Amino acid sequence: MYRCVVTAPTPCSTTPVNSGAATLHVNFTWTGTHSTNWNQANNWGCGSVPGNTDNVTVAKTGSYDLTLEVSPTIKNFTINSGNTVSASTQSITVKGNWVNSGYFDATGATVVLNGTAAQTIPANAFANTITGQNNWIKNLTISNTYGTPPQVTLGGALTLTGVLSFGNVSNKTFATAGNLTMHSDATNTARIADVTNNLANSGNTITGDVEVERYLSAFNDRS
Repeated sequence: MYRCVVTAPTPCSTTPVNSGAATLHVNFTWTGTHSTNWNQANNWGCGSVPGNTDNVTVAKTGSYDLTLEVSPTIKNFTINSGNTVSASTQSITVKGNWVNSGYFDATGATVVLNGTAAQTIPANAFANTITGQNNWIKNLTISNTYGTPPQVTLGGALTLTGVLSFGNVSNKTFATAGNLTMHSDATNTARIADVTNNLANSGNTITGDVEVERYLSAFNDRS
């Protein structure tokens, strides 16, 4: 149950107060007292699962770290120190701020940034404990609809192993600030998808230097 307080324009005023529809951004805290499952209500401090306009803070008091077995959409996402979040092949859509003081394993995941204000991917947003793969992510999708570029800015080193793409948006900018590496190895090479989405969109750009790796297999020259 939520409580809404409406304050009159002046004390004791009898003038009706009218407003449009309001969106509530409720704060949900992951406690991890029962399992690793996002959709299990009693893993959350308020006893229910967050919706797509809610703020999520990972601050477990139980024994279980959060594993994304679903693909949630949320407003703000905060991981407190000492907490770990894992996402194997799932996606997470964040409409607001991303703050990570713990660990987030996104090496197999897709992250979608879908804000209506400018967003920054901070340094160590995808910090993890995997040797040689710190701040690695598989796929990143820019779907931010803010009007003034850059819509999304990369605030620290990030290595991408899958696909960098734009969602159904036009005239949007992803500013790498020289922090992006497109990884290549024996099994896969990261790539940038068609920024027009088969001519459905236009004007999307990527600014800043991007380090592009290219894997070359070893061979023996016997000539």
